[in-house]
Amino acid sequence: MAATDGGAALPTASDVLEAKEAFEQAQLEWKHALASNESLATKRRELEELLDNAQLALDAEMHAFSHADATYIAQALPTLDEKLQFLMQGLGSNLGCFVCGKRGKKELRAISKKLRTNHCFVCDAKVAATPANVVPITAVAIRRMERKIESMRLSIAKYQQALDDVDVDMKPSLDRLRTAATERNTTARQHQFLQAQLGAELPQDMAAQLAQEKAELEILDQRRKEMTDQFKAGVAEVTQAMGQIQAVIGQRLTHYAEAFLHEKVKVSFTRIKSFKLATGAGQVHIPTFRIAMTSSTHAVERERVSATSVSESQKEFLDLAFRMTLLDILAGEGATMLVMETPEASLDSWFMKRAADLIRKFAPPKQGHGRMLLATSNINGTTMIPALLGLFDSKGQLKKLPAKDRHRLINLMKIAASPGVLEMDEAKGSLAKELEAYVDG
Repeated sequence: MAATDGGAALPTASDVLEAKEAFEQAQLEWKHALASNESLATKRRELEELLDNAQLALDAEMHAFSHADATYIAQALPTLDEKLQFLMQGLGSNLGCFVCGKRGKKELRAISKKLRTNHCFVCDAKVAATPANVVPITAVAIRRMERKIESMRLSIAKYQQALDDVDVDMKPSLDRLRTAATERNTTARQHQFLQAQLGAELPQDMAAQLAQEKAELEILDQRRKEMTDQFKAGVAEVTQAMGQIQAVIGQRLTHYAEAFLHEKVKVSFTRIKSFKLATGAGQVHIPTFRIAMTSSTHAVERERVSATSVSESQKEFLDLAFRMTLLDILAGEGATMLVMETPEASLDSWFMKRAADLIRKFAPPKQGHGRMLLATSNINGTTMIPALLGLFDSKGQLKKLPAKDRHRLINLMKIAASPGVLEMDEAKGSLAKELEAYVDG
């Protein structure tokens, strides 16, 4: 190393040349290690393929052997009686069943009866007295197949052992490759550092390579900027679309909620709620809405942070308002259906009629609009059913359902299974009398 005037050591051309030789030697070792590792990996893949093919061939041969073995037994014992003597000879000779050891003539008679009627004594299936489609096969052929199976098993064991040997060689090969790669990178950095300190000009081929890589990096950087701009534009477009949807949801939900509750309602949105899409995916923040509303004790809208902040009837109305809002947005002017159970249980008479009028207007009884409302309601003396049917005139007087609209009311007491209460004449008459107040029959 050469010394400067300040005493700091600077590399010489000899130092740079020595570092370059060290890098070239490390590069050569890395290439050898890489080639050796790739050779072992290729050999392992080939052995795995040979092992898989041999296993499949063995499975096919075992299947063929089982079939041939069964064929041989069927050929040697063509009748059911002979099979009985072969499989159940212990029971037939009163020595007992070879499976459970049980003795008895009762079992033998039962089996014999099935055989006489040409039924299998195991599964009771109908069989021919003499099996058909029996292909003759000799014991020599069976033994030949056995020898072939044994040879195939030896081949599989040979492939498996070779695969195990390759796995044993893979570990030191990978260790060698990792060491060579580390040494290659270290010597490359050292060479570049010394060369930069010396201020020597880069070789022409290396300078050209660096210039090419720099140009490629500039192209990639430009592409990255373009994709970033596209991403930002996409996010802005989605954000704008979501903002528009939020605004529509807020307007419609406010309209329905105020109409149901007769309070001032304010809808606000937030993105603090996390939602996990699927296993392996990160969480995303989805928009949720909050409801603020006035009350008898608050003249200004106050946020309702939990289900206990509103009454049961208010919860039902807010839920219904949200469902009607979604149907409005999704269906637009197209066909849609709202299925609900009327909330009259928790309402007073004024709110009940108001709610029924609003629900009925969601699906007005006119042709061609494509909206349908299917509501179930109790017959309990309230105004819910006639209000849903629009049977109150401008003066609040109740009128009856016209015959042309009779199909809009379904009397489940007539078409459904009759409950026990309708067996009581008094109850049946009371319910019928209420229906007769706004519909004939």
